[in-house]
Parts: sequence; C-alpha cells; structure tokens
Amino acid sequence: MSESVKILITGNGFDIAHGLQTGYTDFLDFCKHVKNFCWHLDINSQEGIFLGDIKTWKLNEQIKDEFIEAFKTRENLGIFNEIKRLTVNNVWIDFMSRVSNSQAKRGINWVDFETEIKNVISFVDRTESDLTSSCVDLMNKFALKNYIQDLSAGDIEKLSIFNECLRNAYYDEHKHEEVKKYYPLTVRDFRKYIYDELEDLIRALELYLAHFINHIECKPLPLIAKIRPDYVLNFNYTNTFERVYPDVKPEIIYVHGKCDEAEHENNMILGINEYWRTDEEIMSNVNYAIFKKYVQRIRKRTVYQYRPLKKLVKANEASLFFVHIFGHSLDVTDKDILADFLSSPRADITVYYHNKESEGELIAKMIALTGAEYVIESVNNNRLRFCKSFE
Repeated sequence: MSESVKILITGNGFDIAHGLQTGYTDFLDFCKHVKNFCWHLDINSQEGIFLGDIKTWKLNEQIKDEFIEAFKTRENLGIFNEIKRLTVNNVWIDFMSRVSNSQAKRGINWVDFETEIKNVISFVDRTESDLTSSCVDLMNKFALKNYIQDLSAGDIEKLSIFNECLRNAYYDEHKHEEVKKYYPLTVRDFRKYIYDELEDLIRALELYLAHFINHIECKPLPLIAKIRPDYVLNFNYTNTFERVYPDVKPEIIYVHGKCDEAEHENNMILGINEYWRTDEEIMSNVNYAIFKKYVQRIRKRTVYQYRPLKKLVKANEASLFFVHIFGHSLDVTDKDILADFLSSPRADITVYYHNKESEGELIAKMIALTGAEYVIESVNNNRLRFCKSFE
C-alpha cells in the first residue's frame, strides 16, 4: 500500500447530500404513495383526479413521472404491485409508520428503523426465553406493568403500538382461518413471523432504492471529486458513487450489501446492535441473534467483503493512509468495522459534518468509538479534523 492511499467512508448522509430521498421516512412515504397509487388503479380513477393527488406527493420529479406514465399506460405495473404486496399489512412497516407519525407531531421528522427494531426485540428477548411458550401470553406482556416498569414512557408507548400493529397485521393475514390461528401459536412462530416480515421490508426497500433511487440524476460534489479515493467503504445500499463519479475508479466495498432489482438472494443488512452487556449474557441468549447486525453480516456474506482492506491496512505498518468520512453517523454498531481504520496511529482522518449540531454529535461518537484520550491527542497532532461539508 502506497503512502497516498485514500479511503472514503460513506453513510446515508452521502446520498442525502446528492439530493436523494434515501431516509427511512422517505421510504415510508413512498410505500404510502404506492398503496395510494394502486388504490387509484383499482377504482379506475379519472386521470385528472390522480394527477391532482400526485401533485401533493413529496417525491422526486423523476419518480413522479414514472408513476404518471404507469397510470396513463397501465404498463410496467409489476414493480408497484410487488412493493404493495411486500408492505401492505407488514407489521414493521405499519409500526414504523405509526412511530414516525407520532414523532412528527412532536417535531421529530425522522425514524431510526434499527433503534425501533432493537427496542422491540430486546424487550421480547428479556421477557420470554422459552420459544415453546404461547405467543398470546407474550403479546399480553406488552401491557403488563411488571414487565414494562423499567422502560421510559416513550418506549412503553411504542411497545403498545407494536402490539396493536402485530395483532392487526396477523389477524388480517389469517382472517379466513380458524380463530385459534389468528396469532402465531408459539414464541418460535412469532419469531419466524416478525423475521419474515422484516425480510419483506428489506426487499421492498431494495426495490425502492434499486429501481427508483439508483436512476435519479444528481450532480457530483466538488469536495468528493477532489478526494479521488482508492477505496470506498460504502455503508449504503446504493451505487451513488460509481454512477455519479464514473471517472474515478476506486474499489467499492458494500459493507451492508448492495441493492439489486433482480430476483436474487438478498444480501442487504438491516439489523440491530447487541443489547446484552456481558459475554455470558450474549452467549446464553441467542434466540434473537438472527436480528443482530453482526450475525446478518455473517449469514449474508458481507463480512468477507471488507476484511481484505482491513488486512491491507494492518499489513503495511509503515505506511500512512488517509481516511475521509462523509455522511456516516459513526454509530457504535459499526465499531467492529471502523475501529481498525479510525484508531490506527497511521491514519490521517477527516470527518465532514453538515452543521454545528452534527459536528458535536460526530465528535461524541468518535470518542465513543476510539476513546477521549485518542481523540484529543489526534486533534492536537492534526491527525483528526472535523470539517464542514460545504464552506
């Protein structure tokens, strides 16, 4: 590895900076629009009525044009029908939508899927360890004070919302079966059901990103074009860098998988971080490990994609390497990947922030990842810098 090797680490802020609607709330809004679009088709709405409705949708104009073209021609409807199939009455979609709406009323215009999934899974894991127990009994515990007394009022409210969404979604799916089959019979059935629902959510997200977002025209950012990295450690699912900067030919590593519209074995990671505190607790509580990010990376084989770069960095102990971080939250859930790049004494690191608030958050998260002493020393030695994205 030469002394001038440059590594660009990107997160969702990278796509957003390019004008792409890749936030989770953007996806939830899109799912709502797909449902509405299919409703217009089902009732044979007049063109004027549909066009009047779509004007109110907060969507990229290219995406709106595709909706309009499909409505007028009644062609290429497969993508819309598939997303509708995956998302309508999906327990996680319904839950996230209701949480998002609740938070919007308090001026919070975003929702973190990973955090909300973690809160549900950790509660269930701590509440019921016997997979053969009745799922109805488990669902009743969502409202019992002795099980939720240590939780915040906000978390209690969200658990109640999830319980209601679960009952509604599962009831609707099985409404033609016997009453005793309205809900999963055991906790094991419950686990399979909510995991399958999560996989449907991930596939719908993949179709949204691959079919719509990956085809939106956007301009390159001078700052990114100037970096010209040798490697891109991409925590997004999208191919934004390779299509917006075609003259730069870095090796791009898709840490959390890459979206693909074609039918395939999905490799996108949408998981949670560890909530058990000790190694003993982690080893003895594995019922819901399948939801955890590090397990998904192993199952979906993405763990092997970034290891060569980590080995390359470690193997060249005498070489300096430059790390540019753009749009990544530096969340502790990615510590197992980021640590080798951020805590190396040979790393020259530039972290780009959007505003003063985000600068403070990134500094705090860098401290959580590498330690306060390391951050202070690196800043004093000018090996770690926090720079505004756009001056």
